[in-house]
Amino acid sequence: MKTIPKSLYKELKEIALQTAEEFKRKGVILPSIDNRGQTIIGDFTIVKHGDQYTIKDYRGEVYFEAMNLPETAILVANDLALGKIVDKKILETDRWYGFKQFEEDHARYISRKKMGGLAEFRAQTAAEQKQHYRREQAKRFAKLRNLV
Repeated sequence: MKTIPKSLYKELKEIALQTAEEFKRKGVILPSIDNRGQTIIGDFTIVKHGDQYTIKDYRGEVYFEAMNLPETAILVANDLALGKIVDKKILETDRWYGFKQFEEDHARYISRKKMGGLAEFRAQTAAEQKQHYRREQAKRFAKLRNLV
């Protein structure tokens, strides 16, 4: 295997650092993936536990946990890596998404057990509301992606 000349390596490293700084000025910390498949944004790691996400720092200290949407975890980790205060609306939207997910699952369970039309209606309503919250989070995430 050929080795890369030190001068070329130095140039590539400089370009990579400049690119990362340029994105940081725009408000985006470039993510990377570690050897376990976890997403790293700055000094923060996004860890998936089942259907939920946790954000830890490089020491393993938990900053946020039990987030329902991957977009939420990315938005929050990006804000933390930039040193910004995390927007509470992002966390509220995610929390409401989780509530509606539970409500939908519960209503569907009741509908199956009791064959109730009202429970199915509640499940459909919860599903629609859940998708509303997911779209809200997707809009915020799209704004972040558009900065790139």
